[in-house]
Amino acid sequence: MTIKIYQTYYDERHLASLDPQCFWLDVRSNPNPEYYEFPIYFNLYDQWPAGVNLMGLFSWKFFSKCKLPISDVLNFINKNPGNDIYLFNPFPQNKYFSFNVWDQGELSHPGLINAADTLFKKLNLNYTAHNAPRNTDASLVYCNYWVANRNFWKEFIGIARKISDLLDGYENNDALKLLHHSVHHSKPSLMFPFVFERIVSTIISQSEKYKVAHFEFTSKMIHDRCITPMERLIVDLVKDYIDCSDNDSDFDKVKNIVSILGPVNKEYGDMYFKNHPFPF
Repeated sequence: MTIKIYQTYYDERHLASLDPQCFWLDVRSNPNPEYYEFPIYFNLYDQWPAGVNLMGLFSWKFFSKCKLPISDVLNFINKNPGNDIYLFNPFPQNKYFSFNVWDQGELSHPGLINAADTLFKKLNLNYTAHNAPRNTDASLVYCNYWVANRNFWKEFIGIARKISDLLDGYENNDALKLLHHSVHHSKPSLMFPFVFERIVSTIISQSEKYKVAHFEFTSKMIHDRCITPMERLIVDLVKDYIDCSDNDSDFDKVKNIVSILGPVNKEYGDMYFKNHPFPF
């Protein structure tokens, strides 16, 4: 099985963060840097290398977020052959204070769900953000840290091309202007990249036609990936309860508790980052 993982960078200072087992990709010529890696996916798919079975595109921040060397990524894939897509979720703690990727995103970027559902409607896609199902570990991934076969990439790129066609004329469409609203983040950003990074979790959870393998983080690894003391406290308090509820598919129990914990965590985070630098 041949695996090719690209890692992007747009500044010489990023080189020290790149993994030598990745194929480094200089994206300083990205025509739309405000969309992050979005424009890069098209060339990768169109130039799919002969003999490659699985491909992924990670940012230069992969290790700082996911805290996994690429050797662990490759070992996990090789030990779990036969899947369409492999997930390496950098924020496994998020499932303990959010029901799904859309609810989590709405707390951080109000208006995101409306923007996503507007986009899905324009594209005639049978997906929803407002009434999205639970994202368990089996469908939970942020930052587009995934590796997939050509079959999955084909659907992903098909959706991305439709999005790209819409974005070309967004100035004349009030609904699509939602995707270009500024959002609060570690640097000035548009809404669009935060919608786009949630597409893969949506495809997996709402189509259920792909074989998925997710990297399983131990309790200690999850604890170590928490960004604030509040995240660590929440994980310590509710991890066993939520894991049990997820295993039993008792998602109402999950929704009841995370609907309380999510806003509490968000309010704490807003105060915390007034006095602490955002790590990413």
